[in-house]
Order: sequence, then structure tokens, then C-alpha cells
Amino acid sequence: MAKNLNPLKIEKSIAISSFNTIDYYNLNKDFYQIPDSHPYWELVYVDRGAIISNYDGIGHTLSEGEVIFHPPGSTHSHISNRVVSNSILVVSFTSDSELLSILKKKNFILSNDSKRILSLFLDECKKSLGDIENTSGGIPKQLKITNDVTGTTQMLECYFIEFLYSLIRSSSYNILEKTRSSHVIASNSFVELIKRHLSDNVYKSLTLEDLCLKFNVSKSNLCKKWKEHSDIGIIDYFISLKVKEAKRLLKQNEYSVTQIADMLNYSTIHHFSHSFKKNTGMSPSEYKNSIL
Repeated sequence: MAKNLNPLKIEKSIAISSFNTIDYYNLNKDFYQIPDSHPYWELVYVDRGAIISNYDGIGHTLSEGEVIFHPPGSTHSHISNRVVSNSILVVSFTSDSELLSILKKKNFILSNDSKRILSLFLDECKKSLGDIENTSGGIPKQLKITNDVTGTTQMLECYFIEFLYSLIRSSSYNILEKTRSSHVIASNSFVELIKRHLSDNVYKSLTLEDLCLKFNVSKSNLCKKWKEHSDIGIIDYFISLKVKEAKRLLKQNEYSVTQIADMLNYSTIHHFSHSFKKNTGMSPSEYKNSIL
């Protein structure tokens, strides 16, 4: 009966070739992510709290119920505002679909319908991949099918594509532009990232070259951004952190001055004493005697 009817062909405007990571993180108020870049898409959804996103030099606060996409090759980082703890979903995926370019440089406010579809995707993740909560401190988990039910990967793709379409058809989004405000947010968050990295590595020896390599930035650009927010140089700031930690260790009276110098990765005891006296006005031994 239908032999004279023309079939309706299915056009696949979005196709996903792989999911690379699917991680749900519960993060404290002090979390930060070093700037990253990779050859695949990344979705970041804030389920609870608020984070600061730095995306190709555009700073933006991502609030609860909002999602942002980082396209392949873009440089991005995320940092807590140190006010509240956060829960975020990070999904990275590979796709060559041109339609996804619509998602660039926007943050979307999820509607109830989009949240429902995302919930179905997460339910399928838990059903086939197990618990997707990641407690490794930011290192993505290897995806592995734990319950191989019929159509597992295709169901994941179907729900995720439906979610992407719900956003593409949505009008609830903000366009991310390079403005003075977004520059200030990006610059502040970048310097804060450096400070937290230095603080976490106070027992190591770091140079400007190490920081440039870690943060994928030139030395001139690194120093320029730092100078906008600090009256002292980066290395001087790092030394002040080491001296502050040395003072804490000296108060404990568990280690000798030589041991502390070695713990804080000073090349010589003389170098340690010189840095300590320059910052405090007294030698480590004098400071230790004064507090004891």
C-alpha cells in the first residue's frame, strides 16, 4: 500500500564516536584545575555550588544548574570560589559534527526537560558503568562496562545526543565574550591558580620555567598577569610560603634547622638561612630560640 510513498530519511546531524571520560566530582572549597587542552569536547555541569571557569581567556562564574562546553583544542581551567563546596559532572567525548559549534562560548541554564534527559543519561551510566563518582582528586577514571546490558553504549549516545539537542534548541544561555569584566575574572583566577599550585608544592623546588611549562604560558605573559595582582615577584612569593612553613615547623620543635632546610628543598643550609633572615629579620636558629 505504501509503495508510492517517499521514505523519510534520517539525518544524523550529531554523531558521537566515543565517550572518553564520565566523572562526577564532589569537590571542596579549595579545589583548582591546572589549565588543560585536549583534542575532544568536554562538558562541565555544576550540580551543586558554583565554580569559576576560564575558557580561552574568558572568565565566567558557572552557577548551579548551568553547563559549559569546551571545544577540542581550547585551553580551559576551573577553580572554586572558596565560598562553597561543589559537585560537578565532567563528560568528555569525541565528535566531528559541525552542528556542535553552536555550543561554543556559551553557558546554558538547564531547563527541567534538559535536567530530566541528563538524569536519564546518568541513570544509564550507573546501570552500565557502575558508580561514576570520582574520588581520585581530579584524575579521570578509566571507563569500563561493568554490566553489559543490551545496547549499553548506544543508549548512552542516544540520551546524550538528546540532551545536546535540548540545549541547541534552547534560548536559555549566556554568550561568553571577552569583556573587561571577563578579563578581570580570568586574570584573577589564573593568578589564584598559581598561588594554590605554589602552596601545594611548598616542599618542592619550582622555577619560572617550571610554572610556564605547567600553565602553558610564556614567561613574559606569566609575569605580566602576576604583576597585575601582586606587589612581589612570583619566586619571592614562593619563598615567603617556604619561610612561613619553616616557621611552622620550627614551632613544632621536631626537626633541626638542617632537616627543615632539606625538607623544603633548599640547596644549602646557607641558602635557607639567607632566605629566612631576609623575610623575618632573624636567622632560623634565632627565631627558634625566640619562640621556645
